[in-house]
Amino acid sequence: MEVWVPWRDTELLLELPGEALVDLMDPPEPDPSSVRNDPLTDRNFPVALLDVTFASPGSIGTLVRRCPAEETYVISWADLESPSSGTELRRAAEVEGALPVTDVNGLSALRERVARSGELLLVAPSVASLVHALDDRSLAESVCVTLGIGPEEVRVEVLRYLVDQRGEFTGFTGQGPQVQEPERGYDLVVCSPGGRPFDRTLVGSLLVALAASRLSADGRVLGVVCGCEEGFGSRLALDGMIRGSGEGINGVYALLASRFVEERSRVRILTNAPLPRAVVQELLGIRQASRVDDLVHAATRFVGREIRVAVLRRAALGFRLPSQ
Repeated sequence: MEVWVPWRDTELLLELPGEALVDLMDPPEPDPSSVRNDPLTDRNFPVALLDVTFASPGSIGTLVRRCPAEETYVISWADLESPSSGTELRRAAEVEGALPVTDVNGLSALRERVARSGELLLVAPSVASLVHALDDRSLAESVCVTLGIGPEEVRVEVLRYLVDQRGEFTGFTGQGPQVQEPERGYDLVVCSPGGRPFDRTLVGSLLVALAASRLSADGRVLGVVCGCEEGFGSRLALDGMIRGSGEGINGVYALLASRFVEERSRVRILTNAPLPRAVVQELLGIRQASRVDDLVHAATRFVGREIRVAVLRRAALGFRLPSQ
């Protein structure tokens, strides 16, 4: 069986054994009745935190202008403070008068601003990543902990927005991402975040893959298909995954680090990301594959050709489990 999976701005051909039981898990269609052009709130907030993780640079201006807040900060958990991948995002935010959060000093400044106002509008994408698949309350608590603020000290309202397969803003929604818990384990899970912009960094790709990793049976293979044209991404997130815990690793970064360490010990994680082996294999413990078909070979080597395979072609936009 042949399946094409998104990678950067193109697609790669994945060849699966004819004996394999294959489930293609594509995203569900959003409910048009839940989508609005304008924010689903009737208030104007003193401060907003706009989460642009996976948003295209071209969408940031639209999102900043539509944020009902006196002052808007912009953050990406995947890559905004990366020197290589965050430049275009930062520029797009600054043009609109927003304040990019690019390091621990930026987090501190945001913490002080939120503490003074006592409330925060959190504008987040409705995507299927480890962070964004949280319900509104858990997401708000995780962000507060990242900022060093007790969740009981500030009132947080969460506003979700949708993006299409190019990361372009399509509207606001009252619904979170449609992510289902797996009902059975697979020998091989092939997870493509969906190509660019979802796979532009390794951190962003892992945020998506770890939201779907529990589809994998214990000891089996999770294959992450990602181009990583803009490198590793967030230094804070990457350091958290390498160290697993420690000072400065809390909230969102602690969630990513703990799930990564947990899943790395439970399944074999492979990727075709063309990044330096010294970091990917030696520091992160992720095996690299030069070809996407090597992911299949890794699974069939120990299980045989009659493997159970789940293919997620646009995992950042969610996935549907097959009907039983």
